[in-house]
Amino acid sequence: MELKDGLKYILINKGRDVLADPMALKSMLLDLCPEHTIDISILVHTSSDHYFDDLASCDASDIPNAIRTASYRMKESYAESAVDRINSALLCAFDIAEETVEESENVKKQHNHSDLNTVSAAQKKADQLSDIHGGAIGSTSEQKETGKKPVPEVTSGADDREDTPPEDGKVSWWKNLYLYEKVLLITLVVSMVGVSIVNPQKDPEYTLDLILNALIYIPLLLSFTLRKATVKKSRPHGILITVLVIGLFAGVCMDFVSKGKLLDYLRIKSGEEAHTRYLWQQHLALEDLILLPGLGLLCIQQIRHRIIERRH
Repeated sequence: MELKDGLKYILINKGRDVLADPMALKSMLLDLCPEHTIDISILVHTSSDHYFDDLASCDASDIPNAIRTASYRMKESYAESAVDRINSALLCAFDIAEETVEESENVKKQHNHSDLNTVSAAQKKADQLSDIHGGAIGSTSEQKETGKKPVPEVTSGADDREDTPPEDGKVSWWKNLYLYEKVLLITLVVSMVGVSIVNPQKDPEYTLDLILNALIYIPLLLSFTLRKATVKKSRPHGILITVLVIGLFAGVCMDFVSKGKLLDYLRIKSGEEAHTRYLWQQHLALEDLILLPGLGLLCIQQIRHRIIERRH
């Protein structure tokens, strides 16, 4: 006996409830059509997995949809050819033509497609009305405030607004500097002016001027707090400060070398005056030695920031 005939005989005599009872379904199918062991095995497994529960309890009008749902679920685990054979056997057992199921599925797809088109068209219409309504409100409020027609404003982000110079043509170069660059300029002025004022007697034991030179490490530490996310676009003011720091570093290096040669010369001289000059030059060399590491690291930091700005 064919599988479809065996299923039809079982449904007529036992009803649809047997589809949800895998053991009873297996024993009856093996008695009626033992040559279809593969399809019977699949039917029993799917019945155990509750694939046919809806088919066993649904209304008569929903049987085609229940068969289609069960077949769709079976295709996730079994070969498509075996699932197609079982699907055809179920349709024949229930006296349902395959064309009816296909037509029902096509009608459902067309209905869903038309619903989507309707929703999409309604959404577009609502968006257009919202835009028109919002534009009308904005224009009306602006006209009430200024008495003029609104002029569209084009913005391109915070960075572009920041780079745009003021309307009067003046550019605040101080405002465009980073925090550590501002502190650097202040520190250099304080150090150069302070060193020449605080120790006019040229006392080699004086330490305040050494402390003033050590202030260069404050902007150096602040430079490490600058992150790539906060880097601005390249500006000429930053480039000028970078050139200034590099030039200052080169000048301090040459001054330190010249003081080293002078110390070698004064070391072999005798007399109190030569000794006093030696101690003072040694003090000045210590000032340069304090400045050099800070200025060198600042040069590296500023060059790195200029490179990041070029890539920004």
